[in-house]
Formats: sequence, C-alpha cells, structure tokens
Amino acid sequence: MTGLVIIDMPALYYRAFYSVPSSLTSADGTPVNALRGTLDAIATLASRLSTTRIIAASDAAWRPSFRTRIVPEYKAHREREDKPGTETPDDLIPQIPLIYEACTLLGLPVGHIEDTEADDVIGSVVHQWDGPITVVSPDRDLLSLLSPDKQITLLRPRPRGQWEETTVHDLPDLYGIPTGERYRELAALRGDPSDGLSGAQGIGEKTAAKLLAGYGSLDNVFDAAKRGVKDHGLSPKRRDNLLAAEHAVRKNVQVMTVLTDLDVSNLIESSATITPNVAGLDAFAQRYGVERSISRLTETFTSHTPQTSPPTSWADEPLFAFDLETTGRDPHTAHIVSAALIDMRTNETWEWLVYPEDDIPAEATAVHGITTEFARAHGTPRAQAIAHMHAVVSERTPACIVAHNAPYDLTIFARECAQQGLRIPGFFVIDTLVIDKQAEPYRKGPRTLDAVCKRWGISLDNAHDATADARASGLVALAIADAFPDIAQLSAEQIHHAQKDWKREQAARLQEYLRTRRDPNAVVDHEWPFLTRGER
Repeated sequence: MTGLVIIDMPALYYRAFYSVPSSLTSADGTPVNALRGTLDAIATLASRLSTTRIIAASDAAWRPSFRTRIVPEYKAHREREDKPGTETPDDLIPQIPLIYEACTLLGLPVGHIEDTEADDVIGSVVHQWDGPITVVSPDRDLLSLLSPDKQITLLRPRPRGQWEETTVHDLPDLYGIPTGERYRELAALRGDPSDGLSGAQGIGEKTAAKLLAGYGSLDNVFDAAKRGVKDHGLSPKRRDNLLAAEHAVRKNVQVMTVLTDLDVSNLIESSATITPNVAGLDAFAQRYGVERSISRLTETFTSHTPQTSPPTSWADEPLFAFDLETTGRDPHTAHIVSAALIDMRTNETWEWLVYPEDDIPAEATAVHGITTEFARAHGTPRAQAIAHMHAVVSERTPACIVAHNAPYDLTIFARECAQQGLRIPGFFVIDTLVIDKQAEPYRKGPRTLDAVCKRWGISLDNAHDATADARASGLVALAIADAFPDIAQLSAEQIHHAQKDWKREQAARLQEYLRTRRDPNAVVDHEWPFLTRGER
C-alpha cells in the first residue's frame, strides 16, 4: 500500500531540465522542457503508485538562514556571481512558477514554507504522517528519514525511466548502517562537497560505515578516538583526522538534520481530497503547448475518485492475523520455521513450514515442537517460502495485520524478505499486546498471548502453533474492539498511529517501574512496529 506520496519538486524539475531537450518551447518562446518533464514524471508516479494522494514539496529558500548560521559556507559556492542568491539556470527560472501553477491546477497541495528547503517540508510530513509514505527524490540525504518505526520508501529516479526503491531494511546492504540516523552521521563524517560541507580528511563512505558499524554511533566513534582505541579501522592517522574535524562534523550533522516540526497539517489534510481543475488545466496546456502531458495527467487524476466518506473502524476493515514460530528469541538473527496468515472475515488460512538451512536449536523446538528433521522432511525451501509469504501478504494489502507483540514477528518477516531482495509491503498493524495494555493498563499479571486470551475469553488450546496463535490474536483484537468503543472507533490509519504513542508511553512506564524496583539502568525499547534492537 502506497499511502501518501510526497515529491521533492526542486530535485524533480532540475532532473527534468537536464534530461528533456532544451529545444522544447511554447508558442511565445518560453522554455518548457522542465515543465513537460516534471508533469510527465508526476503522471508516471501516480500510475506507478496507484494513487493521487500526492504532496509537492518546494524550496522557499535553498540556503535557509538557520543552516547558514551554523555553516556559513553551506551551498555558498553554488551562488552565481551575476545573480547572487540563486543557482538556477536562466532557462529554468521562468518554468518554476509554471510547474507550481500546474500543480495547483491539478489540486496538489504545495508545501512552500518561508526560509525552509523542500527537505524540511518532506521531513515534517514524514514525521507527522502515520502509515505508509513514499518520498520521491534523487537526493540521498533523504535516506536519513528512513526509520524502523516508519513505513517509508525512498523512490529515486534512475536512468532510462527506472525507479529505485529503498527502505530502512536496505540500508545495511547498501551502506553498512542500520538506520537513517546512522546514514546522516555517515554523511557528516564523509562530508558533502556539493553542499559546501567538509568531512574528516581521509574518511570516505566505506570507512565511515565501518567506524559507525563498529562503534554504534558518531558519539561513540569520537569517544573511541579520544581514548586512543584502534579497533574497526581507527588507525592513529584516522584518529587524528577525526579529532581535528570533530567540530565541523558535528556542525554537518546539525545542517543535515531536516526539520520535522513545521506546520504541515493542511498539506496532509488537503492531499486526501485532490480535485483537478480540468478547465484550468486545458487552458494552461494550450497556453504552453503541453497538451499531451496535461491530458495524461488529467486522465490519471480524474480516474481516481477521492475518498470523502468518514473512515471506518479498523475492526470493520479486512483483518489478517499473523504469527511466526522461529529459531530463536533475537529478531535480528532468528529465522522463520513456520508461519500463518488468517483472513478473520472468511477464515481463509495460509500456512508455511520452512526448510531450515541450519539446525533448529533444541530450545526453539522445545517451544514450538518443530524439529529439524520434521521441517526438512516437510518444509519448503526458504527462498520459495518467503517469496510466497511475501506475495500472499502483498496481494492482500491494503489491510490490517494483527499480531501479538507485532514488532518481533514483523522485524523477522521484513529481514527475511530483505534477504531475498523483497521489500515488505505497506500495511497497517494492530498489536494485541499494545491495545490490551491500552485497554486495561493497570491489570496485574503477565501479558503473554495465552494470558491475554484467558482475559478476553479466547480459547488457545495449542499455544506456540503459528496458526493457533494467529487466530487467537485476531480474536483478541476483535474482543477488545467489542469491549472498548473508544478503541474500536478508530480507523486503521488512526489506530496504527495511536499505537506508536501508546507503545512509547507503555515502555516509559515499564522502564520507570524497573528502574525504581529492580535495575536503575533498565532500558525498555519503545520501537514499533519494527525493531532495530531488543528481544521478544
């Protein structure tokens, strides 16, 4: 499920300007190559992503004052001597207002916020929107937004009309780092000459990734350098270079951090009811000779009927219960042994038993009862099983996936998919562990699936069987919806968003309790619905 789409418009129209022939002009001689290329790209995106819920992010300032106060050299080398304050080619300048006029006629909300860059608008929308979101930009800096607790896809245009999708699960293979936050630190160490940002001398992308992978964070890298540690490629020369550049690198991090607190609520709200001005678009097309591009856009956008009816309860939406049995407790190393997905409306059930490449540990077999011998005799090869699992889930989204302690199962599923070159599809999540705690926060006793089932009157006769556990979690979710109208009334999008806050609050309460009663250094993970660390 694509959800919301936000486009880095300056990056898109610069790319169009340099890739579409400059000989294209309107009847009065106005260049329209960037205009035509940008409009065609928007139509392609709307068709590819099967959505017209699109926001256009604009640069109100390409050298915002809050960034130049930190690093005065930020993008300073791009200024043209004949036109201070701009890096824009002459033939592109008159096309930019035409591009945004076309966006407005199309009904796209345009994020143009004083003294900010498009990246800041994008960062704020990503931060404030919950649910799947696609960010369209060739700018690698936006990889910094990728986070395990957000369903974000960065869609980058590539040569010959291709598009490259990147999610947080791709970062380890692509750059050797686990999250967007670590990518920002990598970029700060490496520097970015195109933006006038100098990094640490002799520290390229691979070395920066090795240091961050070895020490975990930029703070830890500098701490190790100050202590004279020599592990993970931290040679004496690199240590000296790092310490000499520490001030500049930390400023780079500040400059590279996009804003997330801009008021973008109107953009998000307006994107839900996009209605093209067809007559205005026709007149615009004739005026600038872009009839084909506008016709394609109009056809694409008017073929989608805006959703204006009130959102329905998540409990009335397609609901699929999901569970895994695995080789261990660590979601970052465990593999799937068995899995089940159940349509809670029709009771249609999909079950998988995976042929294990390594022996299933005895302690795991003791939990779910599946031996290595049984799995090898009856299981499906891993690649084939994961591909089928991915296909079944993908074909049923948009939907709500229900699971108990969802981050564990979803983190493993996402990692298994990534290892097969598959990107996890977008969906909303209902976590029965989270909503049970929200419904009855002060109930004493364990919150394991069998304990929660007993509370809600759900029979679970075969615990730790993927199918039995999946069905039980689905029934628990519906039982809670029946008992708590304030939870049931939320839409799938709303409850997905709410659970992130609930999980954060629940983790904070538990952490405070543990630090008071047991361990003053206890840390309780609040990541949801995917994990970058932690155990089941």
